[in-house]
Amino acid sequence: MPLKTTIQYLLLAVAVLHALPLFASPVEIGFERFGTDDAIGVSPGLLLYNELKCAACHGDVSPTQSAFPEHKAPILDDVGARVRLDYLREFIAHPQQVKPGTMMPDVMADWGDGKRYEAADALAHFLASQGGPVADSGEKLTANGYKKGDDLFHSVGCVACHEPVRKAQAVESEDDFWDDSVETPEITLPSVPLPNFFNKTSPDALARFLLDPAAVRPGGRMPNMTLTEEEAREIAHWLIDNDNAEGVLPAKEPEIDPAKVTRGKELFQTLGCASCHELKGTTTSLVAPKLAGLDFAAKGCLAETTQKDIPWFDLNDAQRTALIAAGGTSETTKTDLINHTLLALNCYACHERNGLGGPEPGRAAYFAETEELDLGDEGRLPPTLTGVGGKLTPTWLEAILTNGGRVRPYMATRMPHFGPDNVVPLLEALLAVDKDPKPLAINVTGLEAHHRNRYGRELMGTEGLGCVSCHMLDGHKSLGIPAVDLAIVSERLQPAWFMSYMLDPNSLRPGTRMPTFFLERKSQGSELFGRNAAKQIEALWIYLRELKQTRLPIGMEKTDDYALTPVDHPLVHRTFMKDIGTHAIAVGFPEGIHFAFDAFGVRPAVVWRGEFIDAESAQANRFTPFVKPLGDSVVMLPPGPILASSAAGPWEKNDLRFTGYRLDASRTPIFGYRLGGVTVEESLRPTSNGKAFQRRLVFTGPSQTVFLRIGKGEQVEDSATYRLADVQIEIIAGPPAQAGPEDVGWVLPIEVTEAGTSIEQVISW
Repeated sequence: MPLKTTIQYLLLAVAVLHALPLFASPVEIGFERFGTDDAIGVSPGLLLYNELKCAACHGDVSPTQSAFPEHKAPILDDVGARVRLDYLREFIAHPQQVKPGTMMPDVMADWGDGKRYEAADALAHFLASQGGPVADSGEKLTANGYKKGDDLFHSVGCVACHEPVRKAQAVESEDDFWDDSVETPEITLPSVPLPNFFNKTSPDALARFLLDPAAVRPGGRMPNMTLTEEEAREIAHWLIDNDNAEGVLPAKEPEIDPAKVTRGKELFQTLGCASCHELKGTTTSLVAPKLAGLDFAAKGCLAETTQKDIPWFDLNDAQRTALIAAGGTSETTKTDLINHTLLALNCYACHERNGLGGPEPGRAAYFAETEELDLGDEGRLPPTLTGVGGKLTPTWLEAILTNGGRVRPYMATRMPHFGPDNVVPLLEALLAVDKDPKPLAINVTGLEAHHRNRYGRELMGTEGLGCVSCHMLDGHKSLGIPAVDLAIVSERLQPAWFMSYMLDPNSLRPGTRMPTFFLERKSQGSELFGRNAAKQIEALWIYLRELKQTRLPIGMEKTDDYALTPVDHPLVHRTFMKDIGTHAIAVGFPEGIHFAFDAFGVRPAVVWRGEFIDAESAQANRFTPFVKPLGDSVVMLPPGPILASSAAGPWEKNDLRFTGYRLDASRTPIFGYRLGGVTVEESLRPTSNGKAFQRRLVFTGPSQTVFLRIGKGEQVEDSATYRLADVQIEIIAGPPAQAGPEDVGWVLPIEVTEAGTSIEQVISW
């Protein structure tokens, strides 16, 4: 190569490498997160051996390696149509510096700069000739299009693996949600590296890749995020624009030099590029030694310094140590296959299984709902994979893994798909390992089962268990929050899992907001079948199986009157309420007195008499208007939070947390909340004359004193009765009250014990 050309390449290299890190070890997320965790059940060295494609040259190091889905290098057919020649040259010359954290080794690490850049230039011309040049339509997006690309990148799941560009908004409280000054947890795990897209490609080429990553990267490490063409275009433009801070125009692609193409093809084969990469018309002449008897730690790829004619991975000490110790068993179990696949495909970035994985706190803040709902983490974080093979049917599990099937439209993060070759063995292993050895049976045969459809409809509706209060059904909106559509339950879930889940939701999904309808195998919400839990659950299952040929449940069928009226038992309706907010739980009683609990403020918020509540806005238009009580004598109760660890507070923002509710035998909700180590259960029921509420609270926890707010008002003479602005509270069981801060009023000191301390009041108005 002429001296002038060599100098030009060297100057260009200096410009590209300036301010870039000199050392950039390969980033393998599973190794970084679990490399020293024995519980993961995977040899960290074996993981690296697979992900760095060591076997492409040296062969398998252990039979256990077959449990990993193969990490296939990018296919280079038509690479010139998606990667710019200048980028190819610089990346080949210095891969770890151009893309810090890359898995691509430096195959010319010990070459002098002149020889290195001559070879890199020839290889770049050869690769650019494969389908090049990079096509660029010159299309521009509107400002809104770029914003949508930004929003999509930070919401659909990209930042589960890749570095976010902007900080997430806090989701700890409604007050803080839109406050940019709120600090979010720090991201501690490294991210899968991204190149400088502006230097590398065009928006058109990048959008094509995002629509079908497997066409280029069949190993599935970059999955298909189920983007539309418009979404892929918006993300591509935003990524490239984000890497082009100075707003320069892309340089015109250089002319392909035929002589360099010939030289580049020769180098592609002699340097061993074809050992990893597929490219039609190429083979490799590189023969690497087998590992047996090889001192690879001193002279091979794992050496601490570059070696002559040996690929340089720039490994760090931890990676080098793990690879030296790489190994595995002679037999591969299905559990091995599950562990290895979840780790290699980075499923743990989003999902937890058996206590391992799930989004780290700094990334969890980016997982969001598509609209403001009241589903908590269930509405924004992907579900657990613990027992998933015993939960989902084979058909549905396959649809999720290969086609990104979804049942949670309210969840912004999407389930990607990785291609059948990478996940079909995982599907078979999950179904085998998670199979329940003693499944609970659901009887769906015989005349008795045939007649149970109508009972399932009754249980599903507002006069039964009230499933439609939260769940959508065959596209019909729920009466409240839009939880999972139940129409595909019988297609999606295994019957035994459905039975187990209905009997004890929290055991299979800890922290779920699904209430418990059955205690000790007795229904708490219906007298059907003598309250027999198994028969009621079977009736629900049969109704859902036959949904297409039957009526919608009571309360969901279209009527002109959306008023909810409690007749034989209390009604619980979660909704948005005026003066309370988006976390209101309205409870109506046949006695004609009702209340609403504020799950966000953690307090009984309002009481009233007469008619209960109108569900029309929740069913027809959830957001406008917020509902109001239908009756009269509407009285707001003292503001919350209602519990503090000191009489002095803090009373406004403290650590009081709502933990959900359950229904007792009368279908009255028992609300739970927690302050530090103290747990509280609270219920309100009509008094015997039906004119007031009897309130009962049970405090349990380590011995300590907490304070319950009564409110600002006057003590009635020398009694345990306190008259507030519009309500009167009488303490019928509990200690005497004492004066708290002026803006809080009377407070009740509660001596908490592990056995439980109960307090009872009567609320009248």
